[in-house]
Amino acid sequence: MGIYKYIKDSYQNGENINLLLNKIKDNKSENLSESDFINLSYDIQAGSYIKNHFVNYERKNNYMKFVVNELNKLHILKDFDDQDSCFNCCDLGTGEATNFSSFLRHLITKLPNKKMRIYGMDISLSRLELAKKFLSIESKKTNVKFFIGDMKNIPIKNNSMDLVLTVHSIEPNRSYEKNILDEIIRISKKYITIVEPIYETSSKSQKSRMDKFNYINRLRTEILNRNDIQVLLEKKIPLELCGNELNATTLFVLKKNDVINIDIGDKIFMCPIEQTNLHNRNGYWISDNGCCYPEINNFPILRSKFSQPYYHDI
Repeated sequence: MGIYKYIKDSYQNGENINLLLNKIKDNKSENLSESDFINLSYDIQAGSYIKNHFVNYERKNNYMKFVVNELNKLHILKDFDDQDSCFNCCDLGTGEATNFSSFLRHLITKLPNKKMRIYGMDISLSRLELAKKFLSIESKKTNVKFFIGDMKNIPIKNNSMDLVLTVHSIEPNRSYEKNILDEIIRISKKYITIVEPIYETSSKSQKSRMDKFNYINRLRTEILNRNDIQVLLEKKIPLELCGNELNATTLFVLKKNDVINIDIGDKIFMCPIEQTNLHNRNGYWISDNGCCYPEINNFPILRSKFSQPYYHDI
């Protein structure tokens, strides 16, 4: 049986997909990367996050309101408002944009006149389809450019984003904390907002759960080991906003030491293989050196595994 049918049938039969995929990985029976397994896990569950969002709407809304208010207390939003250039923001691992929609709504309330370029990256095509529809209802005034990408090899140019956001998207990437943090810092122009469960300061019960699902266990350690960022804030989000004591979350606000105040405009995408510019064509994206990436339903598919040589077009 093919793995796609196996996953689909197992999910429909009520099996825990995260545990099932961990067993498949341990058996090394499929030639798939860690990113592929994460993609399978989240794509098959597409739609469940939107349902949960509406069931817990007030708490979910207040969760991201807390994050935006903390940024405001640090005068970060004023910093953005004072700059003349357009504000670039990207949510990495945006999923169905349930958290991102609340974040943007509260952000826009604080920065009503600020020109913004908003991006959302995820590894799952199904979830981005749902995110686009969800935001068309929840945030009608917000135009978000969604694209497929990998947290371990983000297809965005260096120093492109005034603000980078992650919300429970680093979580499933145990052993890749440093790699992902490297990438986040690389694409950030100035500020980074990380909202993730932190293993090192979690309760014994939460650590047990994170071990069970192979979630991150070194993110705080890696953050504190850096010398290229400042930790402006490390603060636990109130448990009543998290909704689950086994999924308690910490807010980190970071600032790059070497701030690059250059506005690169909206040409932010780069080839994840060669780190060269990507140019938009009719239905695909191509690098300066002929590395081509497809586009599905207006979503650029910018993962290295989907690249094709296309020298004819350069």
